[in-house]
This record gives sequence, structure tokens and C-alpha cells, in this order.
Amino acid sequence: MSSDKNKLFWGSIISLIFFGLVTVASLSQADLDRSAPLISNEIERHFIMEFVPKYEIADCVIRFSLTQNEKAPSYVDDLNIAFWRYLGEHEPKIGMMIYQNWIWPDHVIYFADQCDRRNEIFEGMQGSVDRYFGEKLSIERLPIAKPVKAFGRLWLDSPDYNPDYWPIYHRAVRKDGAAFLELLRYELKSDFSRQHLYYSLAYHYLPEGALKTAAQQGKDAAWKQISVERQERQMLVVEDWISKIEKYNND
Repeated sequence: MSSDKNKLFWGSIISLIFFGLVTVASLSQADLDRSAPLISNEIERHFIMEFVPKYEIADCVIRFSLTQNEKAPSYVDDLNIAFWRYLGEHEPKIGMMIYQNWIWPDHVIYFADQCDRRNEIFEGMQGSVDRYFGEKLSIERLPIAKPVKAFGRLWLDSPDYNPDYWPIYHRAVRKDGAAFLELLRYELKSDFSRQHLYYSLAYHYLPEGALKTAAQQGKDAAWKQISVERQERQMLVVEDWISKIEKYNND
């Protein structure tokens, strides 16, 4: 994966945390809550405020096969929800779980944190699946068949990992507007949504002065490059970041 694609991937992970957490309304299993946010407040808070990469990706991977033992609509989405419910209840410092379920028959999970306990954690996740689905689903743990290549910036061997990024990021989410301007060094200049977001957050948290003026100019320039169809969502993303930054700084 190229460096540019990795930066876009990281943007999508941050967006998952800060905006549009998945909710599903329909119910087919009585005990599985699909109405709550996918990611718990405890996991979200740790990832936003405390997470730093500690592991290489090879130490964080789980591979398994999934068998659906009855003819029914796919349970893949429900399985993802069941996994997150377990993590929310028992593993608030997991950082992030990325569940790759689109390359059959393999299913792969990448943990961002607590990787030295990955076997224990996955056993608990399997128990959660048994609780919700009984004999409808069978999970078989598989060996890692080939070397795993890191992506994003969540692991020490990620192509976009930079130890200097994380202290700046942690200053930024603690309401340091100037730090949001510094973070722009690590983002694609062609990613206008990300540029607009960080300039907007810098503008929001900076005091009056030259830096705030520069942030205003930057967000206005990036805004002009965002299509009209995406502008409403972009403003919701900015508002959601501010909401979560305020929330977790006041805990």
C-alpha cells in the first residue's frame, strides 16, 4: 500500500472513531444490541486520548474461518457487532480492531493495542459469538499463512508510523490549536477534507492572532475544493470532532 493510500486509510480510521459510528436498527438475535454505537465510550476515549503504537503488526493479527451452519442471511455484520460488544465490555484499551471480512474464506482481525494478549482476547470474542449465535456460526482459528504487511500508522512497522506524530496528536486533542496545524505536515495536501478538518479545529481552539488568521485562510481554501454534495457531511465531521474533544477533556 502506497504512503498516500496509507494516509487516506488512517483518515478513514479516525473518521470511524470521530464520526458516523455504526448503528443497526433491525433485530434477529434477541440478545444482540444493534442500536448502541458500535464502539464504546471507553474504547473511544482510550484511542482518542491515550493510544500510541506499541507493537508490530505481526504480533496483532488473528486469522480464522467462519462457517454459517444454516441457510439464512449473512451473519457477518452481526458478527462484527458481537465482537465490538465483547471488546466494549471487557477490553477498553484495545485501541482499535480492524475486521477484514471481505476476502473469503479468510477472516482477519488486526488489533492496535493489547496485542500480547491477543489470543486471550480472541477466545473471549469467540465466547461472545457462541453466546449470541449458538450453533448458527462456527469459528475456527487458522495459522497466519504468510507475512503480514503493516498499513496505516497504528503499528511500529506501519509505513506512515512516525514517533513524532503521536505527541503532537495528543496535544491537539487536548485543545491545542497550534498542534492541529502541526499535524497537517503528516497529511496529504490533496486530502481536502482532512485539510479542512484540521484547519477548522485549529481555528476553533486558537486564540486571536496570526495563527488563527492562517487557520481561517487554510480552511477556507480547502472548503473551496470540497464538492457541494460533501460539504454538509464535512461540517458534521468537524462538529463531531469538537464534541468528542470537549467530552473527553471534561471526563
